[in-house]
Amino acid sequence: MVSNMLALSRKKNEALIINNNVEITILEIKGDQVKIGVSAPKDIPVYRKEVYVQIQKENELIEAEYQALLADYLASNHRRKVAIIEKAFKFACQAHHGVRRRSGEPYIMHPIAVARIVAGEIGLGSTSICSALLHDVVEDTDITVDQIRAEFGDHIAYLVEMESDKFTNPKGENLTWKERKLASLERLANAPLEVKQVAMGDKLSNMRTIAMDYRKIGDVLWNRFHAPNGKADYAWYYRELGNSLNDLADTDAHAEYCTLYHLVFD
Repeated sequence: MVSNMLALSRKKNEALIINNNVEITILEIKGDQVKIGVSAPKDIPVYRKEVYVQIQKENELIEAEYQALLADYLASNHRRKVAIIEKAFKFACQAHHGVRRRSGEPYIMHPIAVARIVAGEIGLGSTSICSALLHDVVEDTDITVDQIRAEFGDHIAYLVEMESDKFTNPKGENLTWKERKLASLERLANAPLEVKQVAMGDKLSNMRTIAMDYRKIGDVLWNRFHAPNGKADYAWYYRELGNSLNDLADTDAHAEYCTLYHLVFD
């Protein structure tokens, strides 16, 4: 499968050959995202079809998860603002198009997962769901907060801005990894509750992925990341993230986060 092949690659400009003819090249690695390019010989349509079938399967999975998100939302007591959620979903899909997580899955699966936690597990409405779908758009693409504001209004733009680490170092100082993380932790600890609720969805989604991958490959997992001291640095960071979200300590989402933390790091 294409996604499994991608999961083996960690280097920019590294080309992976599928069936000796279809080539997938790692164009860019940024944080937890991998951007790819796909090429196939025009005279061998069977291989182009193979890639097409894989993309179709992934699109079906994305659509199924999105429909599950809508079902979570429509089962709640919140007002039925499906149109703006649909708009946010399409906007996020376009922004993250062609980007994959280092696990190999399409990146958009992560924002959908965050939105499902926000809607189905924390019980929030359309504004928070849209913010969850859009939470990495400013952080990881060229889209600006002003563009989010123009499309979705001030409130959603504010929530998306608060979820982005881009704004924890406005002076552009040359900070170490730990200094950057300390700044983002302080910002989160002092944030309003609605910001923490979306952040809880993001951090729990990440922790679920880490726990799943850790069960599969063990400490090799930490080779994917960039902290200078590997697992020890992430043990510190994710512990402090949990502490920054203690306002949500009475929620199932926070309890699951803490349980998964101990499974991975203890």
